[in-house]
Amino acid sequence: MPISSLTRWTNLGLLCCLATGCVTGRGATASNEEGGGLKSLLQPKVSQASYEEIEEVPAKPKDEYALRLKFAEWMEDAGDNKRAEEQYRDIVKAKPKNVSALLGLARMDILAGRYPSAEEGLHRAERLAKNSPDVAATYGQFHAAQKDWDKAIEAYNKAVQNDPDNDDYRYQLALTMVRAGRIEASLPHFAATVGDAAGHYNIGLILRENGDLAGAEEHLQLALRKRPDLEDAKQWLVEVRREQGKPTGLAPRAVANAAVQNAPANVVAPASASTAAHPGRYPRPAARPELTAQQREQLSNQL
Repeated sequence: MPISSLTRWTNLGLLCCLATGCVTGRGATASNEEGGGLKSLLQPKVSQASYEEIEEVPAKPKDEYALRLKFAEWMEDAGDNKRAEEQYRDIVKAKPKNVSALLGLARMDILAGRYPSAEEGLHRAERLAKNSPDVAATYGQFHAAQKDWDKAIEAYNKAVQNDPDNDDYRYQLALTMVRAGRIEASLPHFAATVGDAAGHYNIGLILRENGDLAGAEEHLQLALRKRPDLEDAKQWLVEVRREQGKPTGLAPRAVANAAVQNAPANVVAPASASTAAHPGRYPRPAARPELTAQQREQLSNQL
């Protein structure tokens, strides 16, 4: 149920203050000029608030839009793009220089295929944070969604240059290179993020998706040579050989839904990434701290 007014956030702030006694700040992202990081709601000042302390609670949360941004990101991660978009749009309306919200709204536009609107939002974010790796990576997502692989690679390269320690940017760069046919160039980036075996596994899935069954078979075999314990790679190898009319060489077992989007749980993206390793999605560029169970419950009860 979307938020229609500030009243519910006021109530949320009151409930959080009553539950914790105080609110202490956490650092904001460098690329966000307004409405930085989420304030901590879990550091109680006293075990039980007195009447006098309750009287001193402010009328509304001090950092309401930071909390709304956190909620939007939570909704986005949960796949509820409609509610995420509503929040991002409201934040941008109230805080037009909030780079994180601008990028969030641009990602919603990309997923919906509203590319002119996404590009407009990206230009606004770029003017506010020209050298932000988040902005560059979202440009990468923008171009990749339109299969403009060269521009996507250029954007992801810029993100990696501006934040070389971010494995998610580098991982997305590797996936995009494979889609552009630059397989050899992708290998070092896979090795640095998910490892050689998982890199060949991902290459195999992308090649299969593109109809290159022989290439897919080759890279799945390479993945298994490097990590014989990758059971999912074995099953995809069975599937790829079956699709070519070849003997599988392995006892067949059902491949879960036989879809590229269903990546195996034991091959994962970098720790900073927001999704499991697979070639079919373009997750938001930067990882963010997860909401705690208590924060999720508080938000769910109020929104």
